[in-house]
Formats: sequence, C-alpha cells, structure tokens
Amino acid sequence: MSNRPDLQTALAAAEGCLGFAVRRSARALAQYFDAALSPAGIKATQFALLNAVFLLDRPGIQTLAEALGMDRTTLTRNLRRLVHQGWVLLSAGVV
Repeated sequence: MSNRPDLQTALAAAEGCLGFAVRRSARALAQYFDAALSPAGIKATQFALLNAVFLLDRPGIQTLAEALGMDRTTLTRNLRRLVHQGWVLLSAGVV
C-alpha cells in the first residue's frame, strides 16, 4: 500500500494553496480576455505585447524582453505571430 494521499486529499490540499488559486484565477482571466479580443484575431498575451511595443516606442528585442519579463526565444515566437498577422513590423534592431 502506498503512503501517497488519495485524489480527494490531494485536491483539497491544492484548493488551499495560494499558488494554485492564483494560477487558476490567471487562467480564468486569460480566457475571458482571449474571448473579448477574439474578434480582433489576437490573444491577451499578444495584446499585452502590442501595448509594450507601443509604450516603449520602437524598443529593441532585449529591452522588450526585459520589460515583459520574457526570455528572448518566447518573445521572438510571439512577435513572429504578430508580424505574420500584420500587427507588428520588425526592422534592424527594433520592433
């Protein structure tokens, strides 16, 4: 027999965890904003990225990554989608 808790005990422990509650809330908010932004064809994460590009006025990739707390690889992947959709234009050294 295992010393591991049963499913109900594990779920009850997770429910009392602040980190679990914050992640659940973040997912619910992201789904809400994704639905609201869907007519524009973008997601909440892309909207936040577009706002940062606008507010930072043509930032470099490193500046943008630092401002958003993202690694450059993730940022580049997200920017590629926005470029493909025509929301962002990349030029040498700046977004």
